[in-house]
Amino acid sequence: MEAQIPNPMMPWKNLFVVPHSTPISTNLDHINPPSSEKDEMALSFKDAVIEEHGEKWANCLVGYFIGKRPYFVSLGDALSRKWKLQGTLQMFTMDHGFFLFKFSCEEDCTWVLEENGQNFGGRPLILQRWEPNTTMIKKKLTEIPIWIKLLGLHLKFWNHHCLSRIASLIGKPHYMDTQIAESSRLNYARLCVLVSEDQSLPESIKLRTSSCEFIQKIDYDWKPSSFSFCKDFSHSTKACHLYSNHGPFLYDRAKCHPELKPI
Repeated sequence: MEAQIPNPMMPWKNLFVVPHSTPISTNLDHINPPSSEKDEMALSFKDAVIEEHGEKWANCLVGYFIGKRPYFVSLGDALSRKWKLQGTLQMFTMDHGFFLFKFSCEEDCTWVLEENGQNFGGRPLILQRWEPNTTMIKKKLTEIPIWIKLLGLHLKFWNHHCLSRIASLIGKPHYMDTQIAESSRLNYARLCVLVSEDQSLPESIKLRTSSCEFIQKIDYDWKPSSFSFCKDFSHSTKACHLYSNHGPFLYDRAKCHPELKPI
């Protein structure tokens, strides 16, 4: 599936308008293979050929979401609002839960890749630059970024030092959202922290001063599934196919997660 992500001024329905253009040829050429390749049923390609025809994917990122994969149209709508791009963007769905994002200019591709913590609906989006040898394999992650909300945080704690200490108690501080940095929203503080695979996430913490103690509630945009067996953020031990079928004494990551095999 493919869609072009519109700029903010473009109506969403225009995404599905097919532009008038010169018809693309669908014909294939017959290239007689050498007898050695035909006997072995194996083809060899020169790097120069691969690189020449791979230029169309030069400004591309591939990525996947931790947890449930979002709907294609919903993601496209969210991207058109969040990514303020100079050029255009095309989005494709791929096997094993991957998306491919094709940018019309290198600057946009680099900006998205380097932008802090791509995140949609609270779920982290893991991105990497496409290269000719890229395989669609989901990385084994030991840390992931998540967003926390400090609901009704007392004004005395609205400063860089206090927010950094609070974030450090939950995980590794990553960054705060723009509205918090600019103090343009004061009903809750929203921080991004890195959490590890064996870390518990508290519902509340205590904030103490010399004169009083506050119980600070912690809200999460999204929580990774709890687990203890296969060390995967996307599901719990209870939902692990291998654990439910064979118990905790047999574990093969490839069998547990067949989608992780290269394509």
